[in-house]
Amino acid sequence: MTVHTTLPPPKGVGATAFFSGTYDEAIDMLVRTRDYLAGAGDKDCARLPQDHQKVFAFESLRLTSRLTRIMAWLLAQRAVHKGQMSIDEAMDEGFCLRTVPVCMECGSDIAHMPEGLRKLLGQSHRLYVRVSRLDDMVRRDRQPALPDTLIGR
Repeated sequence: MTVHTTLPPPKGVGATAFFSGTYDEAIDMLVRTRDYLAGAGDKDCARLPQDHQKVFAFESLRLTSRLTRIMAWLLAQRAVHKGQMSIDEAMDEGFCLRTVPVCMECGSDIAHMPEGLRKLLGQSHRLYVRVSRLDDMVRRDRQPALPDTLIGR
């Protein structure tokens, strides 16, 4: 099932960093992850040896953590663009994506994981990195400009 949400065109601070396509992609990945983990993922995990089941559980948590952090950031940006949240509130460190190592890292033990999980992990990692770049861009845009005397002009 694909969910499509149309957002109003971005306005104001950080507008270039907000893309409704990324939001749609994140929602779609969230739905696909839910469907996999509640369906085929349960069956895939049950077929694994017990030590691999632990890795499956950890990597599933990594996957859902990534998607949760991505959605929180995108929803905060959406709220800013709708005037429901200030940009300063959205810049709270709780929304910063680069500071969450478990989401930035790729698991080293996933070679023995089912293909469905490996695929979702790869896609979620690429999306997380991309959205964290948007986060960096918005944060950079919010940095106060240095006075000319400090930058040697």
